[in-house]
Amino acid sequence: MYNKVVLSVLHNVLDVHQRELTSRTNFKSLGATPAELNWVLFETEQRLHVQLPEQGITPDSTIKDLLRTVVASR
Repeated sequence: MYNKVVLSVLHNVLDVHQRELTSRTNFKSLGATPAELNWVLFETEQRLHVQLPEQGITPDSTIKDLLRTVVASR
């Protein structure tokens, strides 16, 4: 369930539609700006009704790191 929500957020916030996403894909390789990282956190929080740490993800974080943060926040 979390995977689908996180992937949906990434597709909505970042232009990743034609990129192959894996659990090891980091946000820097996706070209995410700090504002976009904040938006990813915000959208994820809103959709899953969780409170994520402000520094939940960084440009070097991977999609798997974000998923771990979400699971830890549940």
